[in-house]
Parts: sequence; structure tokens; C-alpha cells
Amino acid sequence: MNYSPRMTSIVKHLLLSALLFGIFPLTAVRADDTALARLGVVKVHSTCMNKDIEAAIMLPSSYADSPGRRYPVIYFLDGHGGDGKRLFYDFYKDDLLKQSDKFDVIMVAVGSLNTWYFDSPVNPEVKWQSFLIKELIPFVDASYRTIAKREGRAITGMSMGGHGAFYTAFRHPEMFIAAGSTSGGVDLRPWPDNWDIAAVLGKKTEHEKNWDDNVVVNNLNALPKAKMAIYFDCGTADFFLDVNRALDKKMTDMKIVHTYEEFPGGHTQDFWARSFPKHVEFFSKHLATGK
Repeated sequence: MNYSPRMTSIVKHLLLSALLFGIFPLTAVRADDTALARLGVVKVHSTCMNKDIEAAIMLPSSYADSPGRRYPVIYFLDGHGGDGKRLFYDFYKDDLLKQSDKFDVIMVAVGSLNTWYFDSPVNPEVKWQSFLIKELIPFVDASYRTIAKREGRAITGMSMGGHGAFYTAFRHPEMFIAAGSTSGGVDLRPWPDNWDIAAVLGKKTEHEKNWDDNVVVNNLNALPKAKMAIYFDCGTADFFLDVNRALDKKMTDMKIVHTYEEFPGGHTQDFWARSFPKHVEFFSKHLATGK
């Protein structure tokens, strides 16, 4: 097959971009859709869980043209049953691509079925907290030109992922300069029989300490001195509204600097579509830049 010089140049550019990015797109790259060359999926091997876990990677368009530049990273944790990839490919691709460009930031998304991003005290096969801190972040820092230090990382998520983002950041404040949560299950104790949380914490009636020790609202002690930028929000019709209000009050009482907002809406994709851009803009004010 013969290609025109222009088509040959485009194909070479796309192949070079894929090599520079260290990823190949989940769907075929078309010569008229260069945005797809910035979006891909990688498999990260988890030794602690003995399996490969897929992560979606979104790169700013400047990445390919700035080989000496390093970039901050925002990690997104998906909600219950989500695989992470859907956040970038299905739900919020266009908005997040624009924000990745606007703020020159790498974005990484992962998800799981029902882990709440714990190292489960009752199920040795669930070690998502170890995976995030000891395997995913080192993989991203080794594979991409990141600002591989606290000042270059933020983390957020929705619902189960909102819980996971705060839980991870608050337990590891040395790893993140900023953290967010939208519609987060920041205190799971009011729902002991919902979402099969007992599979990762044990039944609340039998393992109450597991529940008390692992909810976000009880993991704030490191924050007064951490100087972490914190933003979270919740819809006024969301079933997690009361626990988010309680977290806001407890942070205020502990004099933990944070921003909490409420907006009309429920526990829905539409609400998160409005929320995530606020998170990215908030993080951009605190993340280090590679310029």
C-alpha cells in the first residue's frame, strides 16, 4: 500500500508519540484523531496481590514535544465496581483532556470491584492500599516524566474512590500535596450491610474495631501538621451527604484547613462531571510544575 508523504509523516509521528508515552492506546489511533495518542491503558503488575491491574493514563499534549520536562500527576480512584478506564474513555474524556492540557498534568485512573482501597484485615487477597503506594505510584514515576515527589502528586475519586483517595492521602501525607473526594463514603459505619463492605472489613458486629480504624473520619490525626491542600464536595441529594458534613465539622474542630462545598445533585455521573473539573483546578494551585 502506498502512502502520501503527509500520511507517512502523520503515522511516524503517532508511532513516535506512542513510544515516547510508553503506552499504546486502547483503541486504534486514527490519523485524524491525535487526542487518542495521549490516552492509553497499561498493565501494572501487583506483586502483593499476584495479578496485573490495568490503569488508564492521560498525558497532556505538550508531553511529546517537551522531552526534558517533568509533569505533576493526579490520581483518580473509581467508584464501586468501576475499572478506572471508564473515567477517561467513557465518562469524562473530553473535559479531562482539556484540563490535562490547561494545567499540564498527567492523569492516572484505576478502579476495583469492592475493595474500598483497603489492605483488608480479613481478606489477604485485597491489598489495594499497598498496591497504590508501593506499586502503582512507583510504576508511574518510573515510566513517565513525573515530578516524583510529594509536591507533584494529588489524588481524588468519587464514591468508593472518594473514600479511597482520602484514606490513602491521610494515611500517607508524605506522598501527596493535595487530596480530594466527591460524594465520598467517608464514614461507612452507618451502612454495615450495604455494598458488601463486610467482605473487606468483616461483619461490623464481629469486627467493630476494623470499621472504626479504617473509616476516613477516624484517620485525620496526621493532617494538622501535614499542610495538605484538601477539597471535597457532595450533592445535597446524596445519601453520603450527612457523613461528609460530619467530616467537614470534625476537620473544622481539629483546625484542619480544607475546602468543603455542596451543590444540588445526587450520587450520579452528572454530579461528578461537574465536580471533577473543580478538583483539577483546585489541585493546579498547589501542584508543582515542570516549567
